[in-house]
Amino acid sequence: MLEQIQVLAQRRHKWDAEYQRLHRQQDWVLGLAAMLDVPRTEQGWWTHAGVEVAQDVQHYLDYLTDLKPHFPEDTAIIDHIIQRTQAWAPGLFHCYEEPAIPRTDNGLEQYIGILKRQRRRTTGHKTVADYITRHGPYAIFYDPGQTAEDTLDHFRQVSTKEFREERERFRAAQACQRRIRSFRRDPDGYLHRLEFLWQGGDDA
Repeated sequence: MLEQIQVLAQRRHKWDAEYQRLHRQQDWVLGLAAMLDVPRTEQGWWTHAGVEVAQDVQHYLDYLTDLKPHFPEDTAIIDHIIQRTQAWAPGLFHCYEEPAIPRTDNGLEQYIGILKRQRRRTTGHKTVADYITRHGPYAIFYDPGQTAEDTLDHFRQVSTKEFREERERFRAAQACQRRIRSFRRDPDGYLHRLEFLWQGGDDA
């Protein structure tokens, strides 16, 4: 039995080179992630400015470029890391100038996932893109952790004037989405009605 275990254990060594290669590539990605994970002060400000982080990242990409002759088998992954980072770079460093901007959109992605699941349970529809498009500006205020009483407390803090103004904006947004859906269903009919209105006709 012991000999059989030793034979099985020896078989893993054929994967050693591949494991080391994957581990090396993982370290490069994690190194870049650690560079972007800048600590904050007690007041919530980032300890590095955006331009400083951008310079550090560029130096790191230059370092990866210098590694390619030493790891020719990793050239494709190094090029991919560099290309993707450079593609994201124009919007990657603004968060370090303004503490209110999240460094990643992971929280938003998780929230949208919760919103989608809640909508699917309610309607049974698999696709919720239209719902997000129609109600996104308002659905984003939905907090699954709040109780009905919490929601009422929020409403009590809104004045009648503010409520009416927001209701009008909501109705205008809904009307815009209805026009879009109407055009999708019947483009020719929608354009015909639009031309009729332009000519001074009565749509009643």
